[in-house]
Amino acid sequence: MGAPDLTDGYWLYGSGRESLYQTIAHGRHGSMPAHRELLGETRVRLAAAYVWSLSHNGGTPAAQAAAK
Repeated sequence: MGAPDLTDGYWLYGSGRESLYQTIAHGRHGSMPAHRELLGETRVRLAAAYVWSLSHNGGTPAAQAAAK
């Protein structure tokens, strides 16, 4: 099945920061494990913010850096 494209506008469970947090912290339907216990609260929020940034404000981090 492969990994989803995190830089496009299509998100199966929503592209909001809270939705991303829920996905990372609590997992999704047995296809993605929960990571809150492993990462902790702060790192889950940082990971969610990073994933969100991939499809907002210029796409990939490389594209964002090139735009500066």
